[in-house]
Amino acid sequence: MAVVVPESRARDKLKTYPIRWVVAHEPIDLSIRVARNFKEEMDRRLPGVLDIEILTLDQYAELYGEPGKLYTKRDLIPLMKENKVHISQIYSTTIGRLVTSSEEALLPATSKKETSNKFSDYWALDLPYLWRDHNHVKAVLEGDIGHSLLNGIKGMCVKPMAWCYSGGYRNIVGELGGEVRTFESTPIMKDTIEALGCKPVDGYGNYTLPNKEATYSQLKYQGEDSGTVQQTNHSLMLSSIVISKEFWRYIIKCECDFHVHTKEEELTCLRKQMKWACEAAAETERKELIAEEDEIKKLFTNHELPSNDLKKQTEWVYEKYEHKFSQGLLRDIKNTQVMDRNLNEGVRATPAGMDQSAVNRRPKKVARV
Repeated sequence: MAVVVPESRARDKLKTYPIRWVVAHEPIDLSIRVARNFKEEMDRRLPGVLDIEILTLDQYAELYGEPGKLYTKRDLIPLMKENKVHISQIYSTTIGRLVTSSEEALLPATSKKETSNKFSDYWALDLPYLWRDHNHVKAVLEGDIGHSLLNGIKGMCVKPMAWCYSGGYRNIVGELGGEVRTFESTPIMKDTIEALGCKPVDGYGNYTLPNKEATYSQLKYQGEDSGTVQQTNHSLMLSSIVISKEFWRYIIKCECDFHVHTKEEELTCLRKQMKWACEAAAETERKELIAEEDEIKKLFTNHELPSNDLKKQTEWVYEKYEHKFSQGLLRDIKNTQVMDRNLNEGVRATPAGMDQSAVNRRPKKVARV
């Protein structure tokens, strides 16, 4: 049944609201495709309702930034907090850092030592060799665990909407041993590099080091088309599509002006449509990245390493950090079973909390009155 969206105050409010999706994370070209997929999906679901401007960080700085200010990806969260940027992708590692910091900041000084012994569950996703394969990743992130992580963040300036791969598996580019450049480092990620026999060095400002941690997609974005890659595949680079909380509140206010002539009103509200559009965009990114990674690999000299040996080398990382996450989280991730063996071919899992019949009834077209 078609969704009927009147030409109303809600439409006028949203069309005059400058919705900016700013792409700030590598690989840029893939992130831009995610944004475009979201825009196309929303235009299909609710044509004429949202006017979305897709910008790189440099384009944002030129059009809307403070004169003379050099913007980096670290400015993205403050920009979203100020509601100058409304939608973007953020690494799960970054979200985990924000959650860990914000939770500690809310506690009295006497409790900070105790709090420092806990990490955001987002950081658990960076543990080495957590994932069996792409099927396992999809089953976890699109199931109850991923749904719980997305909805479990409170008191932050952004609202996570969907999971993205954003780069694929991390490897060591160059040689194992010695210093290795890392980005978005956390204690877990640093210890993982050490467990692999290397010394982690903050990548920001250390671009001359020959060895680095990177994904194949990152290498493509950085213009590299040769070299040696040690295929450690030690962790997966993940991100979330996020919406600024201020913009989300504005959407809620506007929803009261949308009148839906269907018995399944919960399937047609703007927030639901935006979430489904985020999921669809993320699904497209996942399939493209898996296919793209296989092609990029052909450009490099790839050294396959014995995964069982690497897993044994990194076991102490689990022993060190397992107690810092919600009880049973790692066990539940490892025990998640893949019910559909065709996940890599793009069969969508049913969103948590919905039955498949509800998914099949999602409206495909929107009619105006």
